[in-house]
Amino acid sequence: MTIIELTIDERIHRSGEQVLENICRIANTKAGFIIKDANFFDRLILGITTPCKRCYRIHNIEYLYAPLAISDQNGKKIIKQKVIEYLENKFDPDFYERGISLDIFTKEDHKDLLQKYIAYANKCCSSYDVKEERGIWIIQNYSGFNCISCLAYLKVDFKHEDIQSISKKSDYYNWLINFDTYDYSNFNTKWLTQLCPEFIKTKLNSIESLKEKVSEELKKDYDNNLAEFFIKYLN
Repeated sequence: MTIIELTIDERIHRSGEQVLENICRIANTKAGFIIKDANFFDRLILGITTPCKRCYRIHNIEYLYAPLAISDQNGKKIIKQKVIEYLENKFDPDFYERGISLDIFTKEDHKDLLQKYIAYANKCCSSYDVKEERGIWIIQNYSGFNCISCLAYLKVDFKHEDIQSISKKSDYYNWLINFDTYDYSNFNTKWLTQLCPEFIKTKLNSIESLKEKVSEELKKDYDNNLAEFFIKYLN
């Protein structure tokens, strides 16, 4: 426990969250180390949320997530409660996203935070987030892309009015959100190999109009990457 506390106490002007996360992960995977001492978690959280002694700021609130790897169920509850308190006081979409990836949140609990996140998604998504450059499609702004992926991970209903409003921002977002009802007659198949998120790939197999479109494109202008995508996800 001492090395964990020392790592937290070393709040200098750099990010140490990755260091602490690595220590906790190694302690758990190599030694099966789990902390059950509630008092330790109280000290841990106090150390994380206490401002830096040099500049009086909290440098990296994501320290809160690192000890999850070595927490028992009570410890996880303590950490989750502190995360919620922080977000309710000052909503941070990036911090919330990290919580989603660590299964801290579901779509059923703390719906007020989910609504704030959906509002953030509406604000950050735009028609300029993807563009074609010399025949290659690139993502210029990953914030919107990450939002849609996180909402999909939560299994949020994409028919939700506020999410449907995002689909109107661009044809690309319309596809991400409404891929099952999208009109594939003029679909750019390069999106499949260059812009397709993981959450969509496994759901495309049942869309016959997409299969037909890709088949037509391969017959007209064969592409190895597109052919591999077809075999893996559409065949």
